[in-house]
Amino acid sequence: MGISITCYGGVGQIGGNKVLLEDAATGGRLFLDFGTSFGDWGRYYEEYLKPRSGTGIIDLLETGLLPPLVGLYRSDLTQLPEAPARLARNVGRWAARAPAARFPSLERAGRPPVDAVLLSHAHLDHSGYVGLLDARVPVVAHPLTATIAKAMQDTSGGSDFEREVAFHSEKVQLVDKATGAPRDYLTSERGGPYVLRHFLLTEPAPGTAWQEFWQAAKTRKKGIQGGLPQPLAGPVGGLPVEALPVDHSILGAVAFVVETSVGPVAYTGDLRFHGGGRALTERMRDTLAGRRPTVLLGEGTRAGSDRLGSEEEVYRNAIKEARAEPGLLVADFAPRNVERLLTFLSIAKEVGRALVVLDKDAYLLKAMHAAAPDRIPDFAADDRILLYDDPRASLQGWQGRQRRDYAHKQVGAARVRQAPDDYLLSFSYWDLKNLIDIGREGGTYIYSNSEAHNEEQELDARRLLHWLRRFELRLAGDPQGGEGGLHCSGHATGQDLLDLYRSIHPRYLVPIHTEDPSFFVQHFQGSDIQVRLPEYGVPLRFD
Repeated sequence: MGISITCYGGVGQIGGNKVLLEDAATGGRLFLDFGTSFGDWGRYYEEYLKPRSGTGIIDLLETGLLPPLVGLYRSDLTQLPEAPARLARNVGRWAARAPAARFPSLERAGRPPVDAVLLSHAHLDHSGYVGLLDARVPVVAHPLTATIAKAMQDTSGGSDFEREVAFHSEKVQLVDKATGAPRDYLTSERGGPYVLRHFLLTEPAPGTAWQEFWQAAKTRKKGIQGGLPQPLAGPVGGLPVEALPVDHSILGAVAFVVETSVGPVAYTGDLRFHGGGRALTERMRDTLAGRRPTVLLGEGTRAGSDRLGSEEEVYRNAIKEARAEPGLLVADFAPRNVERLLTFLSIAKEVGRALVVLDKDAYLLKAMHAAAPDRIPDFAADDRILLYDDPRASLQGWQGRQRRDYAHKQVGAARVRQAPDDYLLSFSYWDLKNLIDIGREGGTYIYSNSEAHNEEQELDARRLLHWLRRFELRLAGDPQGGEGGLHCSGHATGQDLLDLYRSIHPRYLVPIHTEDPSFFVQHFQGSDIQVRLPEYGVPLRFD
């Protein structure tokens, strides 16, 4: 009977992974991630032009950002009368473009359309569209991945229906106030609670503080409903599932191995060997090598690239820059890269400064400490992590509560201006306006982030340089063309990937999350590892 693997994302591109695994023998059906393709999204949208939440999934179907799979999505997002016709029409559009592609109805009587989403980590190109799925579909994830997903939602402004990973607001049809008739547009149910998605955790559930965080509503007026996450215990849809932690540029990343009727199917998610958690990836490699998967779905982000770098190198270079700067010191790194934040916390302590973070970083740190107190420092107790008091006309509820709770840890522009050598400011490109309030010229800006990858990011990099010139800040790092020894990728090099896949030695390798799948065809030609290239919507069958 065999299994089929169908990729509805991550094909010939980096990110947007949506991989459907079906086992005919058990009837089990799993998605491996369900993320946002930022490349595809950017063809139609940008910061101030976004899909309309009031149309449910229709905008995302019409722009090709979601596969037209009947029965897969939340009922409140498909309730407009035209939604079924739009789904059918887009099946026809795809059939004309890719005759071999398949978009079956996933409806099943008495059970959700898929048995679970196996979520490898919390980056949005893997997790972003989980919240659009049928509300009965559970998410299998590491506790830190669940924590990051909820913290991101708690601290987001407004309602972003594309990123409702941990909880969502139910949508209802808008009613015309004059006539009382329903309109062909959706709105969040007034006064209705947020609804938590059910999570199955791959490691033991954290304690009381974390449970309180999980069941705290973003807006207290709305409240929140749903139970606590439960441990992953037993097969999912008749398929035994095991999570294997790996090193990546976000904590909580895992690979998965699923026992199917044709043998193990492994999925790497995103990984690397040059971070602080490299031993995790090595352990995953050894585990999978001992089981020799029938199929390995392997990431290939840096196929063909062997540029070296490590978190240790970032630390060495960044602390050198910090020691050389007697005045204002700013560090710019990616949001949610808590490993890098902890690197700069160590640097700040080493050079006699305090790390000053903004509201979202402080909230995330508190939540992650509750989830992993042995790995993440206690923001409340550590007097070398402070909270920046940036001026705002109004605060969201969570911000107001946080600033009241930690008033004694707040640092404003005046204090930084008076004693800049006491602080290391965690500011990104989006926080540069705070330099106006600080009002000092001179200092060092450590750019510890990735280089620009597209035209929009290149514009941002040029604006960053204008800000630095205006405030006479010396730039350490390279936002335009290279990493400058102050950043390292979250992904393994091409050679590391080849070594990894040779060690695991699957019967079949399916390269995804890569713009260069032919790299793997070339390097495994003549070996007993058969490379099968995925096509969008076309099932790969294995017996």
